[in-house]
Amino acid sequence: MNFPNINPIEKIWRELKLEAEQANFRQLTSLAVVVSDIKPFQKGRIQYQATYWFGRCEDNVTLVAGMPVEVVRREGNTWVVRFIPRL
Repeated sequence: MNFPNINPIEKIWRELKLEAEQANFRQLTSLAVVVSDIKPFQKGRIQYQATYWFGRCEDNVTLVAGMPVEVVRREGNTWVVRFIPRL
């Protein structure tokens, strides 16, 4: 990104801020919500980007409806999702 007529420190700060905003956007776009329970290594349903999909978790946890999950990758018409631990 080119920011003309500003000092070098301000330029670096703006570039870092822009990079952080883009990273946060990417992180938000990888979130989905479980619609029907997903048992370990089995399919359930998720809502991701305003569409309903099959979701599968490769961890030994049951994901219950209403739980937010992280989308890891797509395999055909199924998204592999991951549990998000609460802080």
